[in-house]
Amino acid sequence: MHTYAFGILGGMTKAPRVDAPEAVEDLWSTIEAYCEHRTGKRRPIRDIAAKTGLKRSTVSDWFGYRSFPKWEMFSNFLTYFEDEAWQHDLEMMWRAAWAGHQEARHAAARYSTGTHAARGPNSTDGSHTADGDAAERIGATDGPEASPTSGSARTRWGRLLVVGGGLLVTLIVVAAFGYAVGSGTGSDRADQRAGSDPSPINAGPGGTGQPGDSTAPAAGVVGGTCMAVRARDVRVFTSARADEVWTTWRRGMKFWVDRDASSQYRYRTVLRSGRHAWVTSDSRYIEPATGCP
Repeated sequence: MHTYAFGILGGMTKAPRVDAPEAVEDLWSTIEAYCEHRTGKRRPIRDIAAKTGLKRSTVSDWFGYRSFPKWEMFSNFLTYFEDEAWQHDLEMMWRAAWAGHQEARHAAARYSTGTHAARGPNSTDGSHTADGDAAERIGATDGPEASPTSGSARTRWGRLLVVGGGLLVTLIVVAAFGYAVGSGTGSDRADQRAGSDPSPINAGPGGTGQPGDSTAPAAGVVGGTCMAVRARDVRVFTSARADEVWTTWRRGMKFWVDRDASSQYRYRTVLRSGRHAWVTSDSRYIEPATGCP
């Protein structure tokens, strides 16, 4: 399989997920865009069920945010995708979606009347997942966090403080990144937009990754290792762990990587604009080369 660049907004115009937190919408709309590009179907539920052994009704509920999968079941869902780098990206997106899902449930509980304190935003529709404990129904209480044995206010407030602290840290990181991007030049901001909502295969104006583009590889990187794209294309990410991309580089593109500054799954490289970028370190998609500019 090959890697592709997908826009987070790619699937938001179809089959909206009512009351879905932003991170949950991002997760499933990204998966829908990927599936549509690869199979022609936004929700290939029958194929997913056949390959993973999951029930079709369960997968359908996940796509529609009538339930949300726990990690044990989502990791099974990931086996539908053969691209390990893509599986890793979806794992990171699931973690953000899980946090948003939990916060939405607890926020709804604060304003619910006459219902169990842990019921969530869609609990009134009576929807269920066919796998019971295999996925968390909207309004269920268990998951990676400890399952409460009572609905005491002390337990609920403790969880809210933990979630609130996590959200505060996230907001601080996002604000710092936004300031760094905003202080750049106009062309840098254009590159940022090209990476935030790329179309498959071609990242759009300011993000094609072709010679002469500011998102093309930098030349003459001292101490770097020369690599080349061996797959049809690879995504060029904005950081070592985020799923946002600068551009897409095509087969044969040569570039320098700094192995010492790389992460477990991605190599760090440098763009012609001077910005750092990251590409997968998977040898199925890139390979050592010679003759880098």
